[in-house]
Amino acid sequence: MTDSLSHNIHDVMRTASRRTSVDALRREGRKSVSVLTFRDVEQLIANAVESTLERRGIQVNTDGMHAEVKVEFLSLMRERDQPRPRSTN
Repeated sequence: MTDSLSHNIHDVMRTASRRTSVDALRREGRKSVSVLTFRDVEQLIANAVESTLERRGIQVNTDGMHAEVKVEFLSLMRERDQPRPRSTN
């Protein structure tokens, strides 16, 4: 993965995530939290795509596919963060 694409995905993930303090988590009664690194998320996405294609019997050169999937992921995340038009009903 190119550094700029990796950076873009990282920025989108950071923007889409919720920030909180350790103190706020303690006040909520949490003693521990689960953490996924950016690399963990990236690998989970790649594994999900490859597994799905394999189950469907689709043979693909995964080198080029990974870059395409990452671009699509970025697009979906940006689309998710776009304000939605208000209904006029």
